Amino acid sequence: MAAILEDSGLNGTIFCIGGAPQEVLEKFDEKLSKFETEESLQSAVASHMFKLLVNGDSPENLDIELKNIPTWKEKVSFCVQMLLGRIDHSIQYAKEIIEAVYERIVQVRRYQSQPRPLRSLLVTIRPWTSTTNNVKFHSLQSSQQKVVEYQLQVPLAYAAQDMRCAAIVNRHLDQDILEEFDNKNLCETYQTKADSFVFIESMLV
Repeated sequence: MAAILEDSGLNGTIFCIGGAPQEVLEKFDEKLSKFETEESLQSAVASHMFKLLVNGDSPENLDIELKNIPTWKEKVSFCVQMLLGRIDHSIQYAKEIIEAVYERIVQVRRYQSQPRPLRSLLVTIRPWTSTTNNVKFHSLQSSQQKVVEYQLQVPLAYAAQDMRCAAIVNRHLDQDILEEFDNKNLCETYQTKADSFVFIESMLV
C-alpha cells in the first residue's frame, strides 16, 4: 500500500506496529509450533471460538469430538450445530466468524513479503520479544531513510493497545498537524434549558 501511494507522489511516515512483516511471521510460527498437524490447529481454533461465543459454557467432550472430526469444514459444521440455542447471534454469523479466524491465520502464514526501499520514513514499534538481528536487517532494507525503532514492553498480541503507541505516533507527526490539533476547539456546544428559549420566543410573537 505504501509503495502504491508513493507511486502516486505521496510520501509520509509509515508506522509498523509489531515490527517488520517477517518478524510477525516468525512470532506466528513460534506460537503455532505446538500444533503438530494442521488438523490439531483447526481443532484448537474451532474449540477456542466456540468457547468465546458461549462465554466458556461448552460441553466437556468438545475438544475430544473435534479431534475425531477429520476435515475443517466438518469441524465448523459440528460447532454450528452445537451452538444452536446457545447464542443470541444467527448461526450464519457464528459460522462465518469461526471460518474467518482460521482464514486469517492461513493468510498470515502464506504471506510473502517483497519489500522495496521506500522514500517514506519507516517507524517500527516492536513488542518486547523482538530481538533478532535478521529482522532488523530486513527493516533497514525497507526504507531509503534511516529506520526509527522503538521497543515496547508488551507482547505482540497487546502491542496495538500499548499507550506508548499513541505517544510515538504523535512524536512523528508534522508540526502543522500538531499545531492545528492544539488550536482546535474540541468542546461540543449545546443548549441548556432549550424549552425556556422556546417559551420566551413564543411570548414575543
